[in-house]
Parts: sequence; C-alpha cells; structure tokens
Amino acid sequence: MNKPRLGIFGGTYNPVHWGHVRTALSVCENLHLDKVLMIPASLPPHKENPDVTFDQRMTMLKMAIAGHPKLETSDIETQIRPSYTLKTLQALQAQSNAKLYLIMGQDSFMGLPTWYEWQNLLAYCHIVVVSRAGSSTAFPEALVDLLKTHQADTLPALNAEEKGRIYFQPLPPVAISSTEIRDRLYRGETISGLCPEGVIDYIKANHLYGASSENNLFKRGTYAD
Repeated sequence: MNKPRLGIFGGTYNPVHWGHVRTALSVCENLHLDKVLMIPASLPPHKENPDVTFDQRMTMLKMAIAGHPKLETSDIETQIRPSYTLKTLQALQAQSNAKLYLIMGQDSFMGLPTWYEWQNLLAYCHIVVVSRAGSSTAFPEALVDLLKTHQADTLPALNAEEKGRIYFQPLPPVAISSTEIRDRLYRGETISGLCPEGVIDYIKANHLYGASSENNLFKRGTYAD
C-alpha cells in the first residue's frame, strides 16, 4: 500500500498572503501530494520574533486556506522552541506514516547550511525547492556537493524513493512578500489584492502592523488577485 504524500510548508506567515497559498496549491497539484501542511513557526530561529502573536498568525492562515481541502494547518511548532525544522520533521514522522516533502523557496534553500543540523534533514524527507525565474543558482559549495548526490531530475525519480532527494519545482514569479505587506501597512498604503480578503479584514479589525480602520488601506481593487 502506497504511503500518503504530505507536503510540509513552514514559515512565519507574518502575514500570510496569496503567494503562500498559490505556492502550496501549485506544489500540491504538480507533485500529486495528498495534502500540504502549512506550519507557522512559533519561535523562528533565523528571524526576529514576530510582532504579531502565534494565535493571530494561525487565525489568518486558517482564513487564507478556507475552501482549499488539500491545505491544512498545524500548531506543532508551539511544542518546538526554537522552531527547528529538523525537530518538526522528527515529530511529524513519529505521528504519521506519510512520505514527507519539505517545501521551501530557493532563497531558503540557499541558506540551508545555516540551519540546525541541516545535513540530517534528508533522513526524514524529500526537499522540494520552489524555483522561480531570475532566482540565483550560484549555490554554496556545501549545496553543490549535496545536489551531486541527492538531486532528483524528474518527478518519477523523486517519488521512487522514500526520502532523501532534492527536487526543483519551477513556478511563475510571485511579486508578493510579507515584508512588503507589513511595510505598506506601516506606511498607510493599500494591501488590497495581496492577501485574501478575510485576512485583510482581520488585520483591519485587530489593528495589526500599525493598520487603522480609518484610512484607505483596505480599498478593494487596487491590485489584481
């Protein structure tokens, strides 16, 4: 019996935006995953502690993926502090018999050698790197060596193995970032079209990221979805 295929897509989601949702859906479809688990970091080791609480970020994430049954959330990293990916994978493996596919952007992959016990990640999962046009391919030497022995060039080659492969999934560029959204909010600019409307309404109602309900930050239609 084939094991279920579970995508793991972590991040601070501060806030979640359309780029996150569309990436998760695209990878799920292209790799024929059964589900993608979206996991907000409780205490991210490589970033400053978010200025919005974990519960608020989780609430926004649940709003963003509503209506997408193949996307789910997990609060597993509230039990793992700091939020080391290796420890998350170990905990998920103990809970499930699924094949794990760790999804990350190319920028995160470039920084992989700085992660906690990064050499051990492939003992628990495949790594799926979302590559976009214009992304740098000048990998550090440690990653060049890793790719020589672990890269899967085709999807059948990836899925033939239980774990231990690295696969590059090309996707169209997404010109959205959580940093840009926060900066827009702090400057009093609109974020319409960058986040799902429920997330925008939640940010407005809770005055997150310096947002005020008395300005035009949330005017609809400024950006295409």
